[in-house]
Amino acid sequence: MSDLIAMQFKKPTSLSDTFKGYYDASGNGWSPEFLSSDQTYAISNGDVHVSRFRIILKDASFYSLPYSLLPILIFTGEKLIIKSYGVHISIFGKGLSVIENHISNQTLLYVRESISGVDLEEKDVFVSQIIVEGKSIATEISEEEL
Repeated sequence: MSDLIAMQFKKPTSLSDTFKGYYDASGNGWSPEFLSSDQTYAISNGDVHVSRFRIILKDASFYSLPYSLLPILIFTGEKLIIKSYGVHISIFGKGLSVIENHISNQTLLYVRESISGVDLEEKDVFVSQIIVEGKSIATEISEEEL
């Protein structure tokens, strides 16, 4: 019985493990269960370093970032900035030192922006807003790049 309980609470070890059942691989999108949950972030077990993590916005769109391209993290208390090769991500909220620590240790699997933007449950870690900017996130190729 105790083995069953331990398995239920085992931390995921990869993005695919984390989102199994939450994101349809055929591209149909997030499951209603994931969209209605208010889980701010997920981490891998401490023994496993992951190669990518996701930034999930309130509209359910997301960015998948490789750890290998993350040269700079700037933490100011209520704001965490990730700067990487033409991408500037600003994460606002509280308890962001936890997110910064997991990015630094390459154990963060995802961080998710609150749908409401209001911390109704008064959690230790809360992400009120995420802003993603930069030329590297453009979905169209400019004539200069052709």
